[in-house]
Parts: sequence; structure tokens; C-alpha cells
Amino acid sequence: MADGQESFSVPFEKLNGSNWEEWSRKLKAWLVAKGLWEATQGPPQQAAAGAAAAVAAAAQASQRKDPKALGAIVLSLEGSQLPLVEGLETAQEAYQALERVHHRTTAGAKIHTTRSLFELKLRPGDSIRQHVTKMLSVFNKLRLLQVNFTEELKVYILLSSLDKSYDNLCLTLESMNPADLTLQYVTGRLCDEEERRLREGRAGSG
Repeated sequence: MADGQESFSVPFEKLNGSNWEEWSRKLKAWLVAKGLWEATQGPPQQAAAGAAAAVAAAAQASQRKDPKALGAIVLSLEGSQLPLVEGLETAQEAYQALERVHHRTTAGAKIHTTRSLFELKLRPGDSIRQHVTKMLSVFNKLRLLQVNFTEELKVYILLSSLDKSYDNLCLTLESMNPADLTLQYVTGRLCDEEERRLREGRAGSG
């Protein structure tokens, strides 16, 4: 690659129609790192009297970045998604067009995602780390849909999704001060418990 030439090969999975939440988060982080995210938000608006010169300068900077931001968005799409941005000329237009199609905040989407959360159950032999990762992913999807659970409720939902082999650990956690039962603490205890079981399994088979 020639000096000064910038690569826009996206380092994450392209938008395919079913991964909007993950794609949009990673696209934003990547564009922010490239200094291009502001182009997706459109030209800056004048926020205060006497700021016209600053706003004009910011608008010019955003305009210069727009072709790169638009190109990056298009290159991060699977072929099936390209018709959604065909003919659009700015990064803001492209991002908003994709958002209108994929970012559902309807009652149906909220119900479907909430149901998927409560259907997540740890089965004997499943990886607790993978189970926790799945639950955290659904919590985040619900947050994007403006469905928010308190930290305390997230902990209770997670613990209620475990199989009976974790009953003793749950009893120990239930005896603690609820203020200490953060999601980070509980997930750490669960992962520690899984690691302990794996060590015992290796020792028993050795």
C-alpha cells in the first residue's frame, strides 16, 4: 500500500440484515477511530451566537470526510444490503436509510427480544461463559430498544436462568447484601465456579 493511502477493509462482520445491533456498534467505534463518525451525523448546527465561523469550519471538515465515511459504510455491507443505499450521496443519508430498515423499536421487536431473554436457559454441560455472553448481548439489544432493566433485576434474571447444579452458589449469593450483587461480581463468581469444576474434572481424570 502506498504511503498515505488508507485502507478501508472493515475489521468486523458486514451488515447482513440480521446483525444490526452488533454491526452498528462496531461501525461507530471504527468510524470514531478513523475520525469519520461525525460525517454520519450531518453538518454541524450553529449552537450559539457568534459561533458562525467555527460552525462553518466544522462543516467544511465534515464535508471533506463525507466521501470516506460513505465509502466505509458501503464497504461494510453485504451485497444484499447495497440496494438500500444505492443512489445516496452522503454518509448521513446512507446510515439513516439503513437505520430505518434495521433498527426496529416497535412493540413487536421489544416483545420478541424480551422473550428471547427469558428463554435463555443454561443446560447441564453448557459453558457458563458462553451463556453469560449471550445474556449480556440480549440485555444490550433491549437497551438499544429502550427496554432497560436495573442492575439488580439483571442479576436475578441471570441467576434464575441457571440449572440446578448452581443452586448452592445461588444460595450463597442470596445471603449477600443485594447492594453487593452487581452483574460484574456475579458473572465473575459464575466463571470462577466453572473454572473450579473444570480443574476438578481434569484432576479426576488424571
